[in-house]
Amino acid sequence: MGVSQDSDGAETVVEEVATTWFSRLGHPHWLVCVGAVVAILLVASAVDLPLAYRASNHLQQERAGLTSTWDHDQQSGVSVTALTKLRQELKQVHQQPWWSPGFWTQSPQAALTQLQQATTATWTKAVDAGRHTADLDLRKYQKFVGNNASWLSPEETQPDPDWSAEVAEASTPGRIQALAAKWVSKLNQAQQAVKASQAAATAAVAAAKGTKGLLGQATALGATAKSDGLSQLAVPEDASLLQQALASGKSGLAESGALSQQLSALQAEIGLDQQVAGMKQSVMGLVDQAAFEAIPGYTAFLAQYQAVDGAFRASQTAAQMDAVQASLASLEQGVQPALESNSCGHSSYSGKSIYISLTWQEMIFYDNGCEVNATPVTTGRPGESTPTGTFSIFLKASPLEFVSEYGPGSPNYYTPFLASYAMEFLSGGYYIHNAPWEPADAFGPGSEDDLAVASHGCVHTPIAALAWAYSWTSTGTPVVVSG
Repeated sequence: MGVSQDSDGAETVVEEVATTWFSRLGHPHWLVCVGAVVAILLVASAVDLPLAYRASNHLQQERAGLTSTWDHDQQSGVSVTALTKLRQELKQVHQQPWWSPGFWTQSPQAALTQLQQATTATWTKAVDAGRHTADLDLRKYQKFVGNNASWLSPEETQPDPDWSAEVAEASTPGRIQALAAKWVSKLNQAQQAVKASQAAATAAVAAAKGTKGLLGQATALGATAKSDGLSQLAVPEDASLLQQALASGKSGLAESGALSQQLSALQAEIGLDQQVAGMKQSVMGLVDQAAFEAIPGYTAFLAQYQAVDGAFRASQTAAQMDAVQASLASLEQGVQPALESNSCGHSSYSGKSIYISLTWQEMIFYDNGCEVNATPVTTGRPGESTPTGTFSIFLKASPLEFVSEYGPGSPNYYTPFLASYAMEFLSGGYYIHNAPWEPADAFGPGSEDDLAVASHGCVHTPIAALAWAYSWTSTGTPVVVSG
């Protein structure tokens, strides 16, 4: 007997077979019914098992897809808590075998569809919540900076033009959270900077013994910078703002902090200027010595020095002075080896001798024709020039009081003073000695025309070089002064 592919026909045939078989065994009629059911299931399994298998496999794929999506979302910044709830709901979706009645009467597909919709909603919620938080953090930072701009540097108060675009372009919760964390970090940094600025302002006011002392520093440093031809930075403006704040009854702490920072910068600028001036003085001595001794290449060294000297006189900012310093270093690296290679073989007296050039305002010490030391000097002013000729040291005294031969009403009068390491080389009071009032950077060419530092015929010498010369020189040492 054949079996039809139609399920109803199959059921009829199976029932007939079962009834015949059980009747032959003499069983009751109800056993026939049971047999029919079993037969139906057997036939149904043969007919519908592929369909059941395909449905179960599809659901498994959807479940795996959800799990993979949640793993990705968690890595992208969706909270673990929100995803844990979805994972628990997935576990509750029935996964019954195909032969269970519930497999055919319930709908796992509907539950999975709802979970997919919930997954999308959870992602959207995380993105929206992140944007809201990031926006709040950004506003907090901007508000703090705006309220405390006087305590922050211009760089710290400058807004980032890309911030709004960054929030708009962020496509994952994690990226948005990173932006929020960045702004929280910048807020913390700004808060620390404000605290540091306030503490520095308080310390500066205390060190200056009050705001008046701070204003006094501003006046003094501003005058120094002006006399040196330097930029005064924002010191005058900040000092004015502090005065206005005090006049209006305010504490002026914020204004004191700003002024203190500018004073520190101005102090550094003045210090750099002095450092470069000292270096220029040293290089000038080398160049003048090269010119005095007419060593090969001295004209090029003179031209280089004149250019650097002009740049130094015109410099007003730290950057400009840095450039001058670099040029001086380069010139020094050129002239120093030239001097060393020509240190001996000079036409000089045998033994120790001292040569002074009025043109180059330079004094060189020789020992058997070899240069052992040199220094810039300042000789006599116009009308009282240092005499030229060949002389010798005949008196050494330290200290030695100098008293002007002119009366107090004379323009040539000077207040009596004690000189250190004085060495007389010509009768009538012509000495090599120090001048306590002359700045270290005033010696050299041109100083003989400056009435504030020029001598009345003596040879002013920097104290460090003079102390060495006093010890090195003995009475009778020749002194040659040339024009």
